[in-house]
Amino acid sequence: MKKFIAITLLIALFVVAAVTCPRKDDHAQKLSQVVNQSVKNAIKDHAGSEIAVVSSILTGGIVKGVVGEMIDVDNYLFFSLGKMNLPTESKIISVGFFNQVLTVDSKALSEAIEKKAGGAFNSLFKD
Repeated sequence: MKKFIAITLLIALFVVAAVTCPRKDDHAQKLSQVVNQSVKNAIKDHAGSEIAVVSSILTGGIVKGVVGEMIDVDNYLFFSLGKMNLPTESKIISVGFFNQVLTVDSKALSEAIEKKAGGAFNSLFKD
């Protein structure tokens, strides 16, 4: 009887995982939020919070569209992986399961943006 209950619970867990597996739109929405927050943080560090809020409002729709086009999502029935295709490789940037999408941390992304665009920010927003 215990074995039957354990197998039933395991099957139920797999069914719930399959039904709640995030789709491409879910990955794109979460990644857009992370990118927007990261850009906002990077601009805030250089130009102040007022300009960061305005830039976040202006770039929000653009980022969502670009992120949606740049990622591919592989659905493995019980979980999904969001991948960004780069010219030389494909990188996993999000993992989805049980209606949740886990992505890179916005602070880590902010630091990467800072590294790549730091010179541009410094020349645009000199003190």
